[in-house]
Amino acid sequence: NTCGFIGDAKEESINMILSLCDLKDEGKLDKLFVMGCLSERYLKELREELLQGYYTEETPCALVYKASWPEQKVIRTTLKFLPEAAEQNHITKTALVVVGDCLDTDYQLSKLYDASFSTEFRQASKKNG
Repeated sequence: NTCGFIGDAKEESINMILSLCDLKDEGKLDKLFVMGCLSERYLKELREELLQGYYTEETPCALVYKASWPEQKVIRTTLKFLPEAAEQNHITKTALVVVGDCLDTDYQLSKLYDASFSTEFRQASKKNG
């Protein structure tokens, strides 16, 4: 969760995001979720930072405005058009920004809780397929 208003908190948030991006680049982190007003207020800057790292302009993105509220709105776009999508839909706060292949149609969900998946703590309860 991030803050985009208080100077020290904003700097701390940015430094944490950048250090987590390094872990992602090293393969030690699969996904990175940045939430809070920092990601909403600085979408152009966020896009530029993400493009300098692992992501491309074609990376799938979603803006989830007022998630779980009756007026929830989900805007799907790409990293290239992320700030413009927010502007066109008048999204300036109360939104989650999701970036990554988890939004792609080819993404496979985690098998962790799949009944056909075994771990060192639990044996599969049914055969795969």
